[in-house]
Amino acid sequence: FLTQGPMVPRFEQAVANKVRPRHALAVNSATSALHMACLALGLERGDWLWTTPITFVASANGGLYCGAQVDFVDIDPHTYNLCPKA
Repeated sequence: FLTQGPMVPRFEQAVANKVRPRHALAVNSATSALHMACLALGLERGDWLWTTPITFVASANGGLYCGAQVDFVDIDPHTYNLCPKA
């Protein structure tokens, strides 16, 4: 009921009205959202997804679900973002 109930389309429309995207879809988890983002970007077998090892496994799973290979990249100790040199 929570993920497919009657309030979901109303929520999606409310978000769409606020941020004006071409599409708005509600999902049940951040894992699903990351998977959808990988699909929207066209990630597929033979592609690489870089992510940090200092994260929840869902950041890697979105790419794995698309058949991509995942590589964990060290972070920059000053910014805590992925290190471009690594």
